[in-house]
Amino acid sequence: MVGADIVAFDEEINFPKMIHPFDPLQQLQLHPYQFKPILHMVMENGKVLTGIHDLLTSAKYCQEQLAKLPDEYKRFENPHIYKVGISEALHQKELRSNQVLKTKRFLFLLIDD
Repeated sequence: MVGADIVAFDEEINFPKMIHPFDPLQQLQLHPYQFKPILHMVMENGKVLTGIHDLLTSAKYCQEQLAKLPDEYKRFENPHIYKVGISEALHQKELRSNQVLKTKRFLFLLIDD
């Protein structure tokens, strides 16, 4: 079992790979793994969209999910690193945003001098 989380736009449904958020040369091919969304909309425009679970139900769900995580991630001595990455689309958006910021910072420096 491979454990990993990928951060992506909500409209994305296909993830051939995930990219390390700080080192784009580190990538993990995701085929043939299965995906399960872990975030769900619970409020919109101040209105509750789903039923609220009681504390015991939420605690039980949390314990069940934690039990699925392999022991090598939960140990205190030499734990495995849990992989977290971003989608290709999010990575491309980050590159474009960084380029805009660099340009604006450069223009700011020119004006400031």
